[in-house]
Amino acid sequence: MLPKINQNKIILFVFILLILYVWILSVSQKMNDRDLNIIWVCTQCKQSFLFNSDMQDHKTCTGHSRIHKFDLLSGRMIDSIEMN
Repeated sequence: MLPKINQNKIILFVFILLILYVWILSVSQKMNDRDLNIIWVCTQCKQSFLFNSDMQDHKTCTGHSRIHKFDLLSGRMIDSIEMN
């Protein structure tokens, strides 16, 4: 026999799912298709990042300044960032 579920818990669960759905839609609309074909690689520690924000956080936390941006489809370097 299934346990009796409180109606308030069901409403709360559905509300949370709705909020999650709206958040996912907003994030996916902000992503550019070209951004999905880019990878950032730190030449100082060889760590790689798929998102610009993660790369920026890495630079801030570690102080690493030599980051290369590559096109995933061609494997070519798009940009080299060196900051002091």
